Amino acid sequence: MGADFIVDHYLEVKTGGTLENNLSETLRRFDQLTAFQQESGIEHIWNLERANWVPREEFEPGVNLFEPRPGLHRFNMPPKLMEAYAAHPARNFVVFDELEHMQMNNNRFVISGAKATSPRLRTQPRWISTRLMKPFSMN
Repeated sequence: MGADFIVDHYLEVKTGGTLENNLSETLRRFDQLTAFQQESGIEHIWNLERANWVPREEFEPGVNLFEPRPGLHRFNMPPKLMEAYAAHPARNFVVFDELEHMQMNNNRFVISGAKATSPRLRTQPRWISTRLMKPFSMN
């Protein structure tokens, strides 16, 4: 096929154990990915859409990985994992969600518990340049 990168929706952060166990297992998965990349030469783009179909997971026990603050539902990547993921030179990209979702839906965000007449139902996105940011500061 001649592909030189893959977009992966299925690389999972280990959840359900202790913080130490979850971190260790997720780093092991990153090591497996590194081995694959070294063998294949393929770049990896991690798409963090899991929060679109999973309501709750706990990387840190008691803290919902997908709810950075009450009512806001998105994948909130822990900085330690973002740094570890970005440590490999062929892992330059993380997609938090597709831009075309915003374009197709006229920038509408639905916030849990908002009423149809609420101004919280439609919120303009906040675009910032991440070109010069380190991965952990994008979270």
